[in-house]
Amino acid sequence: AQAVLFVLAADTGVTRSDLEMWEHHVHPLGSQHNKHLVVALNKIDTLWDDLKDDASVGHTIDTQRRKAAELLHVDEEQVFPLSALKGLAGKIRDDEELLERSRLPELEGFLSNEVLPNKLNVLRDHILHEIGGLQNEMHDILSGRLAQTRKELENLGSLRGKNTDVIQHLMQKSREEQSAYMRNVESFQ
Repeated sequence: AQAVLFVLAADTGVTRSDLEMWEHHVHPLGSQHNKHLVVALNKIDTLWDDLKDDASVGHTIDTQRRKAAELLHVDEEQVFPLSALKGLAGKIRDDEELLERSRLPELEGFLSNEVLPNKLNVLRDHILHEIGGLQNEMHDILSGRLAQTRKELENLGSLRGKNTDVIQHLMQKSREEQSAYMRNVESFQ
């Protein structure tokens, strides 16, 4: 996958079950820098409070974002607080203010500017990983064959001297038998 989007509720933060899911299923999917693991803190609209000013609400949201980033061991830039419901409502009603307040465009911008252009890099990394595995496998096979061939060559080298001795012995024996045969032929004649 080019990216994994892990969705949490902003009002509850990272729960124990969320953390277990992250550690056992999502985090192992991460690459070297985990840049394609993205966290969405959804439902920030539940933190909006008419009795608080925007700065106070923003501080609460930023605190949730920081805590989620710490617990999940990712950069804060990978945690996107948003309200999907208010973002959808803003898009349907053409309400730019509501859409901006939902922070949905931030996540959309990240996906379109960072993740989609990275598609080639993700594919290249995957292919290199696969080719690297095949290359290592072929290297092991060829190393095994080379070791076996060297062993056979060593065995043949050790037989070389023995063959020369055996051949000389057989030649000597053949000459002796030839001499004996020639004597027998003379004595027969």
